[in-house]
Amino acid sequence: MPLYLEDEFFDSLVYEEVAVVLWAIKLHAADQAVTPAIALRLIKQYLQPMIPPGHCHLLYQQRVTTWNGIWRIYSSLGFAVGQANDPRLFEVMKAVELIHAFST
Repeated sequence: MPLYLEDEFFDSLVYEEVAVVLWAIKLHAADQAVTPAIALRLIKQYLQPMIPPGHCHLLYQQRVTTWNGIWRIYSSLGFAVGQANDPRLFEVMKAVELIHAFST
């Protein structure tokens, strides 16, 4: 199934660059079924540049991509937000959650 994100989700983000990246992900996935592998590729392609270098490894911890693995990325980013107290990283985490929730 494609990525179904309503405009209200973009408006709820504080950091414009995160909203723009999430919009780009939505446009990129508009004409295809979003599988866990595609979701992970889009997360790496669009969101990884917004993740501090010390936390980028969180995107590479799983060998087989599943929806549960995408959820684990979200959870791991949540832990990283708690450590770093980085509000932009919180929004990246929120974007991963939206990709997970509205693709499955």
